[in-house]
Amino acid sequence: MYLFRNVKQFSAILSIFAIFLSAGMEVFASASPVFAADGYEATADWDESSDSASVLTYGMTPISAAYIQDGEYTVPVVSSSSYFRIKSALLRVADGTMEAEFHFDSLSYSYIYPGSPAEAASAAMDAYIPCEDTGTDTTFTLSIDALNAPIPCAAFSKKNEKWYGRMLLIDASSLPQDALRIPLPDYKIIEDALESAGYEPQTLLQNAAAAASANTAVDAETPGSQTNDTSRSTSGSASAADSDSTVGSASAPDSLSASGSDSAVVSDSASNTDAAYDPAAASINLDDGKYSIAADMSGGSGRASISSPMLLTVHNGKAYATLLWSSRYYDYMIVNGRTYYNESEEGAPSSFTIPILSMDEPFDVIADTTAMDKPVEITYTLTFYRDSVGSKGMIPQEAAKRVLAVAAVIIIIGGILNHFVQKKRNP
Repeated sequence: MYLFRNVKQFSAILSIFAIFLSAGMEVFASASPVFAADGYEATADWDESSDSASVLTYGMTPISAAYIQDGEYTVPVVSSSSYFRIKSALLRVADGTMEAEFHFDSLSYSYIYPGSPAEAASAAMDAYIPCEDTGTDTTFTLSIDALNAPIPCAAFSKKNEKWYGRMLLIDASSLPQDALRIPLPDYKIIEDALESAGYEPQTLLQNAAAAASANTAVDAETPGSQTNDTSRSTSGSASAADSDSTVGSASAPDSLSASGSDSAVVSDSASNTDAAYDPAAASINLDDGKYSIAADMSGGSGRASISSPMLLTVHNGKAYATLLWSSRYYDYMIVNGRTYYNESEEGAPSSFTIPILSMDEPFDVIADTTAMDKPVEITYTLTFYRDSVGSKGMIPQEAAKRVLAVAAVIIIIGGILNHFVQKKRNP
C-alpha cells in the first residue's frame, strides 16, 4: 500500500511542509535577540559626549523645528573635540522635523552612532551611520531634536578601532534672521553681565551638566562591601548631587521628622519652638538657627555619597543635619534606633534630617536602598566636624540658589537690553 497515490500528491505535501518551515524560521528570526556588532565593542577611556558644557553658551534655549521656517540652511557646528572638527552642516527643516548633514575633512572615522560610546558598543551593525567619503570631504547625517542643544554621538576610529564620544551643537543664531519665527537673546550681553557680577558662565554650565549626569545615574549598593573613608570636603565635591539642579526638589525642609509620637521637629515657626527633639542629639554651643557643617561617610559600596558641607539645624542647643544623598533610592534611615523617612520629592535625590549623635567622633547609621531587586539596609559610618561649622551660605544648594536668582535677573535685564538694541538696529 502506497502512502501517497502519486508523485504529484507527494510533491504537494512537500510544498506545504516547506511553506510552514519557512514561516517558522521567520518567526524564530524575529524573536531572536539582537547582538552587538562584532569588532566594534571597544570604547575610549574619555567620553566627550558627556561634556555638554564644552559646546553650550550660557543662556541658550533649545530651539525645535516648530520655531524654524522650512528650508535648507548651511550652518557652522561647534564640536567638543579638536579631533572631530566639523566644517559645516546642511540643516534641513521640513514638517516639524530636522536633520543635519555634517561635513568634515577627516578620513579617520568609519561610523557614527547617535548616542554614547557604551551604547554604540552594544548596538547592532544596522544602527551605525556610515561616514561617506565624497571625494572632497566626509559626511554623515543625524536627526536633530533641537538647535542650541548638545547632540551626543560616538565616532568609531578606523586606526584605534574604538568608539570616541563627541558632543556637537548647532547655534540657532547662525540661521538667517528670517528663518526664525522668534527672536533670540544676545548671549554676549548675558555672559558679559554674569562676568561683571563675578560669575563664570562656563562654571555654571559645568555645574548644570554635572547635575544632569548625577540625576540620571542609578546607584546600586552592594551590601557588606566596605570602602575607605571619603576625604573630608567643604567644597561640595563629596557628592555628585551637589548642584543647582537639586534646588527646589531636594533642598532641606524646615522641619525635622522621625517615626513615633516623640518625633523631633525643628521649624522656623514660632509655634514649634518648644516641640520635642531627640535627646540623643549632640549638644552644640550655638544659637538656634541654621548653619553648615562638613562630614565624612564610609561604608557600603562607595558608589553612594552625601553632600558636604550640609545643612546644620540647631534647636534647643541640639545639632541636627540634613543629609542629601547622590542617589534617589534611599527611602528611610535608622539613627539611634529611630526611623527617619525620605523628605525629598519623588525622583529627586534622597534627603533625611537626622540627629548628630556626636561631634568629631564616628557613629553608625543604617540606610535602606531600593536600588536592587529587594530593599537592603546598609550600615554607614558618619563623622561630623565641629570646627567646620560655618554659615548656611556655604551649602552648595544655597549658593546655587543665589547664582540662579542673580542669573535670572541678569538674563531678564540682558533680554530687555537686547530688545532695545534690536529695535534700534531695525527701526
